[in-house]
Amino acid sequence: IERFMARRKFNALILLTRQGVTYETHPEITGPAAWSQEELRRVIETCREHFIEPIPLVDSYGHAAWMSLSHKELWEDGNHTMVCPRHPDTFRILTDVYGELIDLFSPTRYFHIGLDEVWWKTLDIPEEKRCTRCAGVPKWELFADQTTRLHSWLKERGARTMMWSDVLLTEHNGGAPYHGAKALTMLPTDIVQTNWSITLASGSNQRLQNAGYEVWQSNSH
Repeated sequence: IERFMARRKFNALILLTRQGVTYETHPEITGPAAWSQEELRRVIETCREHFIEPIPLVDSYGHAAWMSLSHKELWEDGNHTMVCPRHPDTFRILTDVYGELIDLFSPTRYFHIGLDEVWWKTLDIPEEKRCTRCAGVPKWELFADQTTRLHSWLKERGARTMMWSDVLLTEHNGGAPYHGAKALTMLPTDIVQTNWSITLASGSNQRLQNAGYEVWQSNSH
């Protein structure tokens, strides 16, 4: 932070926490190399001393092994990297973790909920082994419902939601067979879209803006 970001006048740091922080509400999630909350506070304070805004990021659908390896009951269609958005404990655990991070990062203007590379494995497993809570529901509806519910929770606490954009773009991860891009017009437009798909989806920044979103261009490939 001091040697690179501050010298180059970066003004924000999005910090992916996953199991890298000790959570008081869910100690079972804590990884072996996790920072203590005091260590995280030092990082946050260092950012602010150099006029860099620290923003927490928690993967909240895909890339969710950080929580699901400790809670196999949450696996979506047997996939440990995905959590079932309709299992009540998914929302409970996520918002417990969100709440701790909001307190640690306070004041928290932005909160990034991930949502990139949500790759369902439903078609790879027999129908009788698929998630009964999500059976028959189009994947774009599951994605939109999860996003909207988490956005509402954060908005009630004064934090603006950020998310990755790739599942909302047909050329990247939002195409066949699950068509996540159909959720593009179903989400609250005050979500900040952090778009890393510009090379794969030419014109996607403009497309997202035309749909009403603020866009922060991210790394692309």
